[in-house]
Amino acid sequence: MKKVLALITVMGMVMSLAACGGSQGGGTPPSGGSTGGTSEPPKDSGETYVLKISTEQAASEPFGQLVTMLGERIEEKTNGRIDCEVYYNSELANAVDACASIQQGANILTFASFDFYSSYVQDLAMLDGPFFFYSPEELEVLQQSDWWAEQMEKLKELNIGNNGALYFGARSIIHKVKDGTAPKDFAGVLMRSATTEMRYAMCEAMTGNVTSVGWSEIYQALSTGVAEMCEAPLGSIQSTKIYEVCPYITLTEHILSYNSIWYAQSWYESLPADVQAGFDAACAELQAESIDYIEAADAEIRADLESKGVTFYERSSAEEWAEATRSAYDVINWTEGAYERCQEILGH
Repeated sequence: MKKVLALITVMGMVMSLAACGGSQGGGTPPSGGSTGGTSEPPKDSGETYVLKISTEQAASEPFGQLVTMLGERIEEKTNGRIDCEVYYNSELANAVDACASIQQGANILTFASFDFYSSYVQDLAMLDGPFFFYSPEELEVLQQSDWWAEQMEKLKELNIGNNGALYFGARSIIHKVKDGTAPKDFAGVLMRSATTEMRYAMCEAMTGNVTSVGWSEIYQALSTGVAEMCEAPLGSIQSTKIYEVCPYITLTEHILSYNSIWYAQSWYESLPADVQAGFDAACAELQAESIDYIEAADAEIRADLESKGVTFYERSSAEEWAEATRSAYDVINWTEGAYERCQEILGH
């Protein structure tokens, strides 16, 4: 009888250890695939949780530096309970593969621009449209709304957690049109566009003459006339050196870009309440700080580009450019009234 009792005790210990060991990786959501954000955080066992942070940017880029800071801040705010491993240059996975793994419950955090949401919760892709925001701080206003809460619930049903976004920078146009400041100055100019539907429609609204070229081929395209202008953040313009073949930049700032923070909702719900709170605090703090950080970096980049002979122009007016690109929103079948609702929340 003592042998039987001892065997039962050992089996119980093994099962207990197996259960504890499973919490680091997150795991898949319960049957039905919807976490809903309603489960209670587990009791605190004192263990450490590994989080793999994946970005497509290099560690030396301004956004890559923000990613480094996020990992450090998460460790700090959770008192080391979350151990962050940071992977740059898509070393762990590209955004598509990382997001697929996240939906399966992997302990990965990655970053996605809002246009990426079109395959998940389509209305969120509006946030990457032209003149949706007029200042980087407006994202925080939208995040406090009922509309935002509704979209986050839809993401949770897909096992996607979202904890705000880090500012990536303003997108402007680089071209060969001397004194080009207004939409009419670029009529008929051949503009490179990404292949996403709304981005293509936006570029078409700007010039009426669009070509799709891979970003890796942009320097050659602009130097050979395959394209005559394109749009991008200043950091991307600097890193590709396309200013060597396009000497003018007009600061249209038509899209204020963010990279949102994605992770598995099931992984988040496996964390004790105090660890969740530290994780949330780290993301919120860095979202706010990212705006000043990127704007300071852009100022340095502008000074560097000007020293290399690039001429900068201010846009004619935000209102004129916004009106010229409004048709880009017509190509997607958004939820009826969603755009107007968001613009009312933002006070536009």
